[in-house]
Amino acid sequence: MVIGVVGLGLIGGSIAVRLSKNHTVLGMDSNRESAEYALGKGIISRIADISEFKECDVVFVATPVNTTADCVREVFNAVGSDAVITDVASVKRILPGLSGARIVGGHPMAGTEASGIKAAKEYLFENAYYVLVSYEDTLPADYATVEGLVRELGARPVAMTAEEHDAQVAGISHMPHMVSYALASTPDDLSIAGTGFYDMTRIAGSDPSFWRNIMSLNRANILSAVDGFIGKLGEMRAALADCDYGRLEKLFEAGREKRVQLEKSRPHLDEYFISVDIKDEVGALERISGLLAAENINVSSISIANSREGTGGALRLGFRKKDDCGRAAAILKRSGYICDI
Repeated sequence: MVIGVVGLGLIGGSIAVRLSKNHTVLGMDSNRESAEYALGKGIISRIADISEFKECDVVFVATPVNTTADCVREVFNAVGSDAVITDVASVKRILPGLSGARIVGGHPMAGTEASGIKAAKEYLFENAYYVLVSYEDTLPADYATVEGLVRELGARPVAMTAEEHDAQVAGISHMPHMVSYALASTPDDLSIAGTGFYDMTRIAGSDPSFWRNIMSLNRANILSAVDGFIGKLGEMRAALADCDYGRLEKLFEAGREKRVQLEKSRPHLDEYFISVDIKDEVGALERISGLLAAENINVSSISIANSREGTGGALRLGFRKKDDCGRAAAILKRSGYICDI
């Protein structure tokens, strides 16, 4: 097929680099340097003007969420009913009702704190949930076409209504970003912050202007999610204030059980992790990487914990495939390392 991608940032670039393996990909970005970089790296087949998207079978709109609706209109004005139009915005009730438009809503549940075409990854969507939304005029054949491309990305398509999607992401994505920003800005002194604080504030490294737009577009759902969080935190505060430590432990246990369920099901996660206990000495990393490389196991990410608070080890290894993660753990354990999955 001929695929169009409008917006060559992290998401659009990652879609282009993966689909370009099997399809012709036309790219467009308001930043000419981004488009030229994508062309030079073979991420897209050619840079196209919006009028050229008329030759596409499917056009992905991967522009910032606050511009998505307008961009979808512009693409429709250019291609009419000749191409399926799909987006990647994290709010789904924003798309316009355009007579004759072949629209399928989409939202890949994947990403990083990094942005821009240089952060694009071929395997960004591997094993990630990718929400697909049928609107009132969406044709089953068009939905099936986009679903097929989503599977080519390595993602897991999930059918939802726009209303269901926006309510769910408010609780699992939008509200947690607000919490992370608040937590990161609360302590006055971060000089001895350990891995627990780093983990909980990781997403506070995301672009504030991007999240401001998300908050404005999904305001009612996010307010409801924030109220729910405040209510739960209020229960914990009340138990602590009353010295009711039994009640506090039960509230902690309820949260822990949900976290355990999340780890077991691994929804919308594109990496699998091992925590390894290692000594802080020369050659420690090389020995571990050598063991795994000898078995042709690729490590997709490595992080070192300067504090072991709340973790099972000082080294965290990430893998794209669950089988690789399991094999790596077995190999390391046989070699005498203490590690947890």
